[in-house]
Amino acid sequence: MCGEFEDVQSMIGQAFWKNVAVEDNAFAIMRNDAGQVAMLHSSATQWRHKFRLEIAMEKGFLELNGILSNSMSYGTESLTIAHTQLDSGGYPKENPSELVTTYNGDKSWEQEMAEFMNAVHGKADIHTGTSAHALAAMKAVHRIYAADPNWTMPTE
Repeated sequence: MCGEFEDVQSMIGQAFWKNVAVEDNAFAIMRNDAGQVAMLHSSATQWRHKFRLEIAMEKGFLELNGILSNSMSYGTESLTIAHTQLDSGGYPKENPSELVTTYNGDKSWEQEMAEFMNAVHGKADIHTGTSAHALAAMKAVHRIYAADPNWTMPTE
């Protein structure tokens, strides 16, 4: 959503799962050349499945919670949208009114398969989830690991 992040700071740790050759928490703060900042926390010690994506913008925010999955372990999927409301002095009011939409069905797999089949039959190119997107994601993950000078992959 923000393009490539030029500045990446991170802390990677293995505080709890000592017998597993992988981190149990990763924290990253990243900034791109335009000054946009993103923060990421991935945890294996949250003790419940959780998905939350927050996007704050000049005129409001979006908040996505939960993921529809077969296990339903990530909770109800909902999207909250709020627009900035200004007071008489031109400052943002606290707790703006929100519109919350709850989703009960997941059509993403059907849509991904339809896009893939259209590409297979030469009707359209793939735009979502290309190998270039996967490579960019893996490069970003590598940069997060590399940004923590104290992190080394544990060995069994």
